[in-house]
Amino acid sequence: MQLTDLPQVERDALHLLLEGESPTLIALRAQLRHLASVTRSPDAVGVYIDFHLDSRAIPLPGAQDFELSDVVADSPGAEPVGFILFIRGGLVSLLEGYVAGDRYPHEEGRAFSVRRDPGETS
Repeated sequence: MQLTDLPQVERDALHLLLEGESPTLIALRAQLRHLASVTRSPDAVGVYIDFHLDSRAIPLPGAQDFELSDVVADSPGAEPVGFILFIRGGLVSLLEGYVAGDRYPHEEGRAFSVRRDPGETS
């Protein structure tokens, strides 16, 4: 599976999580140019997207581990979806989409608006 195969809301969330001009965000976006594939694993309350980078992806200095988590997607009739991007060993590793309730809105064709959530921190 490729990045373009993911639902639009998940691609939009990833884009917004990596938006900005800091050297770290620029380097993380550059890693995605070396994306070999993604694996999408949905469950009842979320989705897990593993990023498989090729050997040309350059890790952040110090092989840092951290998360970016200030993005939320809204859709009428559905609970807000939060997103966390996990950086492991200095590389883009996993995007998690989750809801606080009991059901992740997996339906194709549902319209979402993706926004920064000031209540979350990166």
